[in-house]
Amino acid sequence: MVVGSRKLLLLILLLNITGPSGEKSCWGVTYSTQNICSLIGSSVDIHSYFTFPDHYKVTKVFWFIKKQAGVEPVDVRDEEEYQGRVQYTQISQNNCRLRITNLTERDAQTYRIRFNTVWGYYAGVPGVSLSVTDLKVTVSVWSEKYMTLSCNTTCTLSNNPTYIWYKNRRRVSECESASCSVAAVGGAVSYSCAVEGLYSLLSPPVYSPKNTRAVVLSSGDTVEGDSVTLSCSSDANPPVLTYSWFKAAADILLTTDQNYSISNLRSQHSGLYYCTAHNQLGQHTSAPTRLDVKGVQARHIVTLSSQSLCAVTGSTVKFPCTLRPGHSNVTQRQWYRVQSSEGEPRDVSKDPQYSQRVSVSTARSDCDLTVKNVRASDSGVYNFRLKTQSSNWISASSGVHLTVKGPSDEKSCWNVTYPTKNICSLIGSSVDIHSYFTFPDGYKLTKVFWFIKWQAGVEPVDVRDDEEYQGRVQYTQISQNNCSLRITNLTEKDAQTYRFRFYTDGGNYTGEPGVSLSVTDLKVTVSDWSETYMTLSCITTCTLSNNPTYIWYKNRQRVSECKSASCSVAAVGGAVSYSCAVEGVYSPLSPPV
Repeated sequence: MVVGSRKLLLLILLLNITGPSGEKSCWGVTYSTQNICSLIGSSVDIHSYFTFPDHYKVTKVFWFIKKQAGVEPVDVRDEEEYQGRVQYTQISQNNCRLRITNLTERDAQTYRIRFNTVWGYYAGVPGVSLSVTDLKVTVSVWSEKYMTLSCNTTCTLSNNPTYIWYKNRRRVSECESASCSVAAVGGAVSYSCAVEGLYSLLSPPVYSPKNTRAVVLSSGDTVEGDSVTLSCSSDANPPVLTYSWFKAAADILLTTDQNYSISNLRSQHSGLYYCTAHNQLGQHTSAPTRLDVKGVQARHIVTLSSQSLCAVTGSTVKFPCTLRPGHSNVTQRQWYRVQSSEGEPRDVSKDPQYSQRVSVSTARSDCDLTVKNVRASDSGVYNFRLKTQSSNWISASSGVHLTVKGPSDEKSCWNVTYPTKNICSLIGSSVDIHSYFTFPDGYKLTKVFWFIKWQAGVEPVDVRDDEEYQGRVQYTQISQNNCSLRITNLTEKDAQTYRFRFYTDGGNYTGEPGVSLSVTDLKVTVSDWSETYMTLSCITTCTLSNNPTYIWYKNRQRVSECKSASCSVAAVGGAVSYSCAVEGVYSPLSPPV
């Protein structure tokens, strides 16, 4: 009897769900959409509407994602991964909306609703497929003048949203779609995108290279005959497309690889090297790194930090000297006066002319020379040399010029010298402006800087603090008597007169008249033509410094036989274009003709 009752109950249950054809159609679930695409971190609402025979009563409604035959599905609210992020809203007799907040990639699932009645249940299939995506900016097109940015998703966002674009975290009002065309600019720049109404969910930015760093990959001293590699690193998104290596002062392009390797090192390889990283959005130049190449016999490095000194008679002069010890022990060290005639240099500490007036530091890393009660006859060039267990005398690369003035001539000790008064450089390139300065030896140097704007009675502003130069200016090779100004990514507005100023505890001095910098672009003109040939000229508004070698391109292919500012080429039929550039200088090509 019990068994029979159970069979009867099962039969009634089946009839309630799958009974007469008219009643069967009363059971149903409708989803407002079957596919939804939402952003990671946002919220989503999934709607359902369901029906059942009117005389039944709903006892339970829930959403689920995992369905296995013969296993009761789990209410998504009870899933551990959804704790605190799921709620059912607007529940009525025929309506249930699922809201999921703070979406993650793992929420990309198919969501189904199920409702139970006293006589059975119904699950809506196939359900709603939820895709979850992030935002990613790509540079799809770029040129020297503009670039096209795209805000990409892995699925098509629902509700046809309005996009928001940011440049350096400031909104770009003219862009409201998934694609945005912007002007190419110099200097540091970043772009990111978002969706209207979800401002906090910014895409990771794309940005021009930054934190560019040049390093010498060496575990110890670099010695003549060895090999060394210099490596460039930079933070950029998109990743760096090309690197450019240069040696300071010469500014000649060495390689476009990330690493620059030198084999069979020689002393002339010593110096400052720097690199520039480029991607679609711009470029950034590293601070210089120094490569010191030691001679096989001279692993000891001597540095004389002053190239010239000026002092007043009767004062005390100190010649700063540092010694970086090598592998061999130093057996002798001495300062000597450079004589015009040949002969063995005379140790000043043993010269009767300097009796009781000189002393030389004997510390392991110091080699300072101090001369007391200086006289006019002490004027001249002094140098330091050392001898080791495995070498003969080794001198510093250059000496120090001492000028001794009388008390009334102290003013002449204050001086700034510029190696060149006029410089012409290309737009987009870099330039080094050098200065050498002197002041009475008894004073202490406290500050140095370059400036462009000067008004009487107004303190000049350090060019590093000028807004237009931010991120493009650095001082290099600063020593007791030397300071060079480097400006990168030159613009037409950089055409100014640059002056150097230094401060001591006894006063300040400004070098006049300064260095006049002109900035030019390249322009190709056709100066002569006939049926068989034509002459092209690469024109600048000023004469480029350092007598550069020119590069010519025909249809963007290099013309190897042309290396000057003028190029004669054969006249040809068909489409043709010519442009020019300068060897070893990273700057845009001229506009083509």
